[in-house]
Formats: sequence, C-alpha cells, structure tokens
Amino acid sequence: MTFALFAAKREESGTVSYRYIRALDNAEIEGIERAINFCRQYGERLPIKIVFTTYSSFCELIDQLLSSRELQTKSILDAIHAQVSAFCLFWTLFIDHSKADLSSRFGKESGAYLRFVRASNEAYDRHPGYRLVDGLRNYVQHVGLPNIAVSKQVKGEPPAFAEASVDVQVSLVIQPLVAALVKRKEKKVLVADLESISSDTIDLVWYLNDAMSGFRYLVKVLGEIDGPELKQSATLLKSVLSETKGEFPAIQEIVIDHTSGKITSFNQIQFSDVLPLVTAVGEPQ
Repeated sequence: MTFALFAAKREESGTVSYRYIRALDNAEIEGIERAINFCRQYGERLPIKIVFTTYSSFCELIDQLLSSRELQTKSILDAIHAQVSAFCLFWTLFIDHSKADLSSRFGKESGAYLRFVRASNEAYDRHPGYRLVDGLRNYVQHVGLPNIAVSKQVKGEPPAFAEASVDVQVSLVIQPLVAALVKRKEKKVLVADLESISSDTIDLVWYLNDAMSGFRYLVKVLGEIDGPELKQSATLLKSVLSETKGEFPAIQEIVIDHTSGKITSFNQIQFSDVLPLVTAVGEPQ
C-alpha cells in the first residue's frame, strides 16, 4: 500500500479539492496512526473532544447565519441556546473529570493535581469568557436557559441584494444572570464584571472565543502533566498539519498510474476529530 498527504480545501461550490503534497512511507504511516489513536483515546477519556465539538457546532451556526441572506429562524435560535448550554455543561464536566482523574492517579496533594488547580485559577483570573461560562453553567443548571438574542442585518440593493453584506450579533442579556447569581450569593467576580458594563447585553461570541483560549491553556497544561507521549503524538500530527499550510490535512491510500502519472486515492485516514487537541498540545512547528 502507498499513502500520500494531501491538502483538502472546500470550494465555494461546495466541492472538495485535493492538492497532492507528498508520499508517506510505511514507517511514517505507522507513526501517524499510533499518534492519532493515542490522541483520540486521550481526548475521549476526558471530555476534551466534546468541548471542542460543541464550540465548533456553535461557530458553525454563526457561519450559517452569516452565509444566508434570510432572517434568522426560531430553529436557529433554539440551536444556539442548545449549543451554548451544552458547551457550559461540558466545560464543567471537563474540569470535574480532569480533577478526579488527576486525584485518582496522583493524589490531591500531588504536584500534578495542584498544578492543574493553579492553572484553572489562572485561566479564571485572566479570561472574562472563562468566568462567564462558569457562571452560565451555574445558571443553566439551577435556573434555566440563558437569555440570548440574535440580531441580523442584510444590507444591499433590493430586490436581488447581489452585493449584500450580512452582519450578525449574538448577544447575552446579562440582567437575569446577574440577578440569579446575586440571589444565590455566587460568582462575585463575574457579577462585578457584568455590573461594570453599561450595556444591557454583551457580545456572546467574543466571550466564548475568550473562554476557549482559557480552555486550550488547560488542555496544554494537561498535556505537560501527562508527559512526553501525548506531546510527542500531538507534535507529530501538528507537523503534518503544518505541511498543508492552513488547509485541511488528508491522508489517503493511493494508486499511481506510472504511464499517465494519474493518482487515484481512496481509504482516507480520518483524524479531523483530534486536530483541536493537537493544536492545543503540540509543540509549534
């Protein structure tokens, strides 16, 4: 069998084009597959993968709103509520599972456990988005769905709107969250954050992006705690990613017609699910 690395790109028409980069020898393929399996198992042992997945689903909903000239529908708003709520709950699940995992393996007084606790506190202090997600989780669990508003403007010349521009704002109405937290006497730092804002709403997309910065930092710390194997696996896959120069990496089995030079590819090795973990943990290339 012969394998090759391609760079995959989705065209505006919706089709996917593949750019051949280079052939991969058997030793490379074996190493890549081991790295994929290790990262996949690690990401599923702790709910790392599912936090990345719910965040990606939220971003896809925003992209869907931006790519359409139609006004938002209730189904889109319901989907945004569902993804934001799931993201907050899975976020807390990740924190709890990570602490339980480190405690069971190393003990609560261990350097590994205390390092993760310190990292969690640092991320909380540095990232207002982290604090918001922590407070929203509390709200979703004890009060109800967050009060999210979506506004969309399509600007252009009617009736065709051929050169239309689309502006989407996904906002969180903060007063219900503040009131609930004050009543429960919880999350005082977050309450101070929100009470200092003059507007009734905040840009939810910005806050969730900031929260993900804190999350990636925690994933990186876990990678350092768990030693060289995770970092080595992630760094190997990150080097593969770097070869595609920003396009999606695709590894496929190929057959080369040496007469025509034509390449036929099939049996793609899938590893898109581990790329967020790879990006967070792997050493820069």
